[in-house]
Amino acid sequence: MINLSLNLQGSELMEDTVPRRQPSSSSENSFFIIIDNPKYGEVNPQSSNSRENVSTNTLGTNNFSTQRIPLWLENKLLDFIALTDEEKRRKLINDAVSKLMPYLELYNYDEESENYIWSVVDNIASKSISILGAAFQEIVIRRNDCVNILCAIAKCLCSFELQQTAEWGPMILLSLFSHKSDTVKEYAVFLLENWQDKSLLPILKNLDCRAAWLRAYIDSVVFEIEG
Repeated sequence: MINLSLNLQGSELMEDTVPRRQPSSSSENSFFIIIDNPKYGEVNPQSSNSRENVSTNTLGTNNFSTQRIPLWLENKLLDFIALTDEEKRRKLINDAVSKLMPYLELYNYDEESENYIWSVVDNIASKSISILGAAFQEIVIRRNDCVNILCAIAKCLCSFELQQTAEWGPMILLSLFSHKSDTVKEYAVFLLENWQDKSLLPILKNLDCRAAWLRAYIDSVVFEIEG
């Protein structure tokens, strides 16, 4: 017999074995799920629905009745699990941002400083490309006033295929194109040129650009991609 106790204040899920612990009168913020089976105190693996073996404890008694887990209880458990996963992901993103920032800040528009960044980018990407993308998005928002950082991110993305960054790459590209700096826009054009994707051409064609040199560059990239 297994007793799962979820403490809503401490957000801790515990697993105990026999003997069964009865909830005390002070456990106002805890609820108990008793997994009950007539034989050996285990859920029958042959059951077509394991939830049929879930029983609830009547406070202060040893009376058990087999019934399905209440929907509200199931939702609380799912919310608990989802919240924990989101907290873990947020920590990974924040850690990635902290690792990337010192390297991105040193970008000086040259190959040497770009290579310096790649040591940390490769390390994060090898573990999770999704976390890398989320960290880049976070940095674009936080440091939108730092032109060299935004250009460094664009250069980093040039080394990834569009398919690898499909969930977040185009969003970063749009953010770069909407920046007031022509230098950031130039790096965004360079990124789009590297991806060679015709579906992104409307972004270039509709870009508000007053600098003649940048417009000439945009037109040449559009001509190249359209073939």
